[in-house]
Amino acid sequence: MKKSGKMTIVQIAEMAGVSVSTVSRVLNHKGNVDADTCARVEQIIFEQGYAPNRLAQGLVRQRSKTIALIVPDISNPFFADIIHGVEDVCTPLGYSMYLCNSNFDHDRESHFLVEMAERQAEGALLISAFLQNQELIHQLNRNSMSIVCIQTQIEGIDCVNTDDYAGLCHSIQRLIDLGHRRIAFLCMDKRGCRMRFQAYCDTLKKNGIPIVPEYIRESVETNHSENPGYSMARAVLSLPCPPTAIQSLNDHLAFGVYRATQELHLRIPQDLSVVGYDDLPISSLLRPALTTIHQPAYSMGEAGCELLIKNISSKRNAAPRERREVLFATRYMERDSTAPPREL
Repeated sequence: MKKSGKMTIVQIAEMAGVSVSTVSRVLNHKGNVDADTCARVEQIIFEQGYAPNRLAQGLVRQRSKTIALIVPDISNPFFADIIHGVEDVCTPLGYSMYLCNSNFDHDRESHFLVEMAERQAEGALLISAFLQNQELIHQLNRNSMSIVCIQTQIEGIDCVNTDDYAGLCHSIQRLIDLGHRRIAFLCMDKRGCRMRFQAYCDTLKKNGIPIVPEYIRESVETNHSENPGYSMARAVLSLPCPPTAIQSLNDHLAFGVYRATQELHLRIPQDLSVVGYDDLPISSLLRPALTTIHQPAYSMGEAGCELLIKNISSKRNAAPRERREVLFATRYMERDSTAPPREL
């Protein structure tokens, strides 16, 4: 009969007539325990409804088996795919996740990092982070917990990235080859997409096209009641000489551009070419289907989590190593939202 109150491993050992270490080996599936003894211990555990205190075990071993994921926007399906990849790696290894939504606010990112360190998280994944206090990152990475970045470049910190610069250069060049000269760039915060913004500027300069500041729009607000791509598109399309093409930082912003063109009675791609970035599943279902740049979000999450857990083990074993970077290629997915400008 199940006893009242919370059972302890000592009580389980007494009931089974074995040592505490034997019960521990059965619980953790480690060591040599004969089949009869193992079956007897497992039966008692089942009958008594015993559940080991994993947190206490972690504290004794100085391991919490938890990692933190800090993402800028959990409503964006691209980040959801990354999270899925992380989860599929960490869960079978016995790790739990804290999910922290920063809302593109670098102060919240710093707050979450400090809080997760205080909660004894063993590691953190920074996804498309906007962190300004990089010294905090290095301090925590040295002393408190391992840190790996995904789509974020911080000197000395391991990272998983795609070749953003080459991907965006190809996209802008493709628009130029179609005949576009007035190309807008929409982003959330230029600090968080330096490589893509640099690719946009460099490709225009390479082709002798002047950079028009009014065509560059960013949304640095942290609370959005609507898709920022909508308001930014409305702004650039209301200019006296509006762009004929818009390159969005991601597909999510491009969806806002679609809404803006509908309200302004503009046709895609006849009146405006639109390009996204990420290749979300819904992008190919839009009408017209969105031209975009594919990133392997799920694989990036897997790689980031694998790298983080390796780093956690290296930190415990005090094994020095070189900084590591995992780089994925991008693919330009040309669909129906791009065409030569109307005047051509």
